[in-house]
Parts: sequence; structure tokens; C-alpha cells
Amino acid sequence: MSDAQGGLSLLVETERRLDEELAAARAQAEGLRADARAAASAIERQLDAEVAAAMQVVRDEVALEREQRLAAIADEARRETEGYRGIGDERVIAIARGLVSRLASADG
Repeated sequence: MSDAQGGLSLLVETERRLDEELAAARAQAEGLRADARAAASAIERQLDAEVAAAMQVVRDEVALEREQRLAAIADEARRETEGYRGIGDERVIAIARGLVSRLASADG
């Protein structure tokens, strides 16, 4: 029975040691999971910051392009109106009457 008792003791000791190793492995795995979550969160925050910065660049570019287009339109409007400054009031009235007359004729 001594051999059986020794074998049983060895089996119990092996089981205890394996339980300890399993508990240590689980603790290590939980630590690795926590580290991975922290790393993923850090990467996510970094990506969020990069996306926000890229969006701001796009907003700035769009605003600048809009300002440039508005300035170009304003310049073109100024150039166009410059051409009409030399036309006298009498000429504008004559053109307006001619247009009204043509419109009235077209309706009739």
C-alpha cells in the first residue's frame, strides 16, 4: 500500500502544482488582455486624433477654396459692372423700353 499511497501523494502533488500553474497562466492571460485593451484604446485615441486633424485640414482647405471662389466672383462682378459705367441713363432707358416693347410684342 505504500506504493499506492506514494503514487496517490504524487498525483495529489502534481494536481496541486498544475492548479497553481493554471492559476498563474490565467492571471498572466488576464494581464495580457488588460495590456491589449489598453494598447487598443491608446491606438484608438491616436487614430481619433489623426482623423480629427485630417478633418480640420479638409475644413480649412474647403473654407479657403470658398473664400477664393467668392473673391473671384466678386472680382468678375466688379469687372462686368465696370463695363456698364460708361453707359448713360438715356441709353439704359432706351434699352429697357426696347426690351419691354419686344416682350409685349411676343406676348400678343
